[in-house]
Amino acid sequence: MDDGGGGASRSMSDPAGTAAARVRGESEAEKSAARAYLRAARTNEPELAAAVKSEETARRLLAVAERSARGYVQSGLLTAVEAEELLSGITRAQRRLRLNPPEPLVRDPPDLMKMTPLLDPTHPARVTRALAQRLTSMAHTIVVRRFPGDAIAAAVPKGGLLLLARGVVEVMWARPFGDGGGGAVPLRVGATSSSYGWALGAADLLVPGAARFDMRAVSAVTAFIVPPDVVQDLLASPGTSEALWRAAFGLLAATLLRNDLAAVAPQVLRLASTRSRVTTHTVGETLGPFQMRRAPTKYPPRELVVLLRGELVCEGEGTLEAPCVVVPGAAHALTGDQAAKFGKLAARMGNSATGGSVASGLKRPKPE
Repeated sequence: MDDGGGGASRSMSDPAGTAAARVRGESEAEKSAARAYLRAARTNEPELAAAVKSEETARRLLAVAERSARGYVQSGLLTAVEAEELLSGITRAQRRLRLNPPEPLVRDPPDLMKMTPLLDPTHPARVTRALAQRLTSMAHTIVVRRFPGDAIAAAVPKGGLLLLARGVVEVMWARPFGDGGGGAVPLRVGATSSSYGWALGAADLLVPGAARFDMRAVSAVTAFIVPPDVVQDLLASPGTSEALWRAAFGLLAATLLRNDLAAVAPQVLRLASTRSRVTTHTVGETLGPFQMRRAPTKYPPRELVVLLRGELVCEGEGTLEAPCVVVPGAAHALTGDQAAKFGKLAARMGNSATGGSVASGLKRPKPE
């Protein structure tokens, strides 16, 4: 029988090798634990993750500077004395970094509010100075924090607006009840990585009922729930209102209207969610003409037109209900009666869209 003495005999014959192997094993275990901790920190402690990333970046920069200084001597760009002085400074900086690593920078709600596009003087969504002061002063009372798996928009009141200040959210979506269909592939939206992520609740606010969104935190999330009375003040500002409409379009284009916009270039969609022109049209006003809908081969599309609110009566096609893509759109050689039936069926089946030059039309009367 093997009593397990082989391992003991090997350890006695080579105690140094056994000790080294044990130390390496413990080191690998500690390294794996540290990596797992950092992965969890990126999700649950973004401030700590940012500090670690800053320290890692500083170490890499100093290492590059050290290698460059040695190379400069060989190439003749620096004398040995100059290189030695530079290397001593790099060594001091590396020692300070080891002894005093950067501390996590924790931002309070007013600071996070100031970082949103609403308070960015260079962003089209910027608000007036008085409204900016009001938002900053109330930031402590409207901030919410969510952790992975938590619902994001559960506490948003009717007429309120969800602003995403920090974090990543997973969005699942479905069509309105009775229409069927939904998001088989979840959408990940970041507060800063997505052009429309900062105003994640704009679609529910401005296009209510267009889709049902289930938003859950993927990382630690900080958001603001703006009350309805303040939202009305935001919408009273033309620049802010247009920016919110663009953000609403961005989310709809990535979810509900994704198939309708499959032929549109991604850069056009990104441009539409940040710089498109938003217009409002009264009842009875004529839009177009959009010859591309009738003859797409003869009239190639030169713009992206999307109806975000209301209805449009298209000759030969019937009624188009928002949200839908007006241009580019498919041509249908149908009679008036067939077009009317097709329009109702398309709306019922969720045949909708969104686009680049955004048109937020008001409801138009149906033809008699």
